[in-house]
Amino acid sequence: MKIRVPKSSMAKSCLQLTIYLPIIALVSAILCLLGHVGVILWITVLCILGFVFFFYPIAESIDVSKRIPEIAQAKKENKALAKVYMRHQYFWGIVAVNVLFGATLIGWVIAFIMAHTPCDADVPPEFEEILQPKKQSMEEQLSAVQALVSKGVITEQEGQLRRETIIKNI
Repeated sequence: MKIRVPKSSMAKSCLQLTIYLPIIALVSAILCLLGHVGVILWITVLCILGFVFFFYPIAESIDVSKRIPEIAQAKKENKALAKVYMRHQYFWGIVAVNVLFGATLIGWVIAFIMAHTPCDADVPPEFEEILQPKKQSMEEQLSAVQALVSKGVITEQEGQLRRETIIKNI
C-alpha cells in the first residue's frame, strides 16, 4: 500500500538549523572562553554540529511518517510503533546527492529541498490498519439516511432507494 505524504515544513527545519545549532555553538564557545571546558571539547562540539548540519537532509528523509497526522498520533500512543519508519520515496537519491555533492552548498540545498518534497511512500504493515477508512455498520448507514430524510435534505423516495442499496451491499 502506498500513501501520498505531504511536504514537510522547510521553515521549521530552517529555524532548527539556524537557531538551535548556533546557540549550542555559542554556549560551548562561552564555556570554553570561561575555562569550564577545554578547546578540544569545543572543537568536538563544533564537529558534531557540522555533522548534524551536513546530514540533516538524510535525517529528514529517513522517516516521513511524522508528516501524516494519523500515524504520528499512533506513534505517540504506542511506543512499539515509534521504531517503525517510512522512508522518503527518493531516500537513496537524497543520500547520494547529500554525500556526493553536499560539500558544495548547491548540492546540500538540493538534498535539503528533495527531503522536504511530497512523495508516495510505502506504508509498513503496522500502519495499514490505522490508515484504512472506518466502515460504518448497516445500522449507522440506515440511521444516516433517515436523518437526511427527516431534515429534508433528500426526499422519502431517494431515502428508500438509498436504504435498498445499503441492504443489497451487505
